[in-house]
Amino acid sequence: MAAAKSPRAARLERAIQSMGPYRIDVVEEAVALGDRGAEAHSVQRAAEVGVPIRVVARGDPGGMSLSESHETVEVERGYIHEAMQATPLFAWLAAHHAEVCIVGAVRFDSDDMNCEMVLPRAPDDLTSEMTLNAFRGSSVFIEQDGACGWYACRSLRVVSQGIEIGAEEMTTGELEETLFGAGLPCVDRLGELRRLAPLNGEMRRDVERAEHEALPRLARAAGHLSSKGAHGVPIAGLREVQEQMLALYGRLEPDRALVWTTEELGELAQAVRRNESTVRLEEELGQLTTWCFCLANILRIDVAKAVSEAYETELTRQMRKYGMPRPYGLWPKS
Repeated sequence: MAAAKSPRAARLERAIQSMGPYRIDVVEEAVALGDRGAEAHSVQRAAEVGVPIRVVARGDPGGMSLSESHETVEVERGYIHEAMQATPLFAWLAAHHAEVCIVGAVRFDSDDMNCEMVLPRAPDDLTSEMTLNAFRGSSVFIEQDGACGWYACRSLRVVSQGIEIGAEEMTTGELEETLFGAGLPCVDRLGELRRLAPLNGEMRRDVERAEHEALPRLARAAGHLSSKGAHGVPIAGLREVQEQMLALYGRLEPDRALVWTTEELGELAQAVRRNESTVRLEEELGQLTTWCFCLANILRIDVAKAVSEAYETELTRQMRKYGMPRPYGLWPKS
């Protein structure tokens, strides 16, 4: 039978139970860390700064323990008194998963199950409806109007001095500058408005690294973001697998991951040409698929949305040509 949480830990857990796509677990102070010295240090630090917490992505069995981190202090200083998705901590959590954080206002279309994002051109253009949002590729995590999950962002808009323009009206360079401005500078401004302690140097470097990996690619796609994206059980399952792969493999350098992905593709092709056993083919296909998920995490791409769009593109093509789905190999050649 699990020990009951202390009243203070229970209050903390209720306060920070969920933050967008991340779940917050409270860890009691007297958690053994294996090493007696480390355990003593942990208990002493917990007594000084408060109850440690652990953060996991939804569906992720692993997670990041914050019991020894600077953020334990920040939680105690005031984050638990605010909506967590409006705090600098959210940007840091996104950077540690396959996401990047952008400040803006989400306009969700519950009929088409997609959204558009309105970005501030500069911190002075922040409005009361703007908060921090997790982007994975061109998908946004949304919790509103009964929706809870990752949905396609069909377009980006930018507000400057009260005037909105579409991203397609901006150059790639202008939009990239806007996206970076809607990142850390606006995260800092929101923190200042809520009188919250800023991210420390190490956390800021993590967020900056995520932004430089993801935002230039998003800028190059502006004006051409797709409204496609199925949202069923299989898609949710793909997202869970991607999160589990992240917890196990982490995020390697893109060049190394590409080499290993290409190597696995070559081994699968060789096994197919040699007509090798089913067990061998399963092994090679499984390894190739795993590295595809790893690449998605490295590039901060949403596999579920990518697969959904590929499916819908082919479905649309077949419907236009044949008037019905016509799977290859199951119909006589026309």
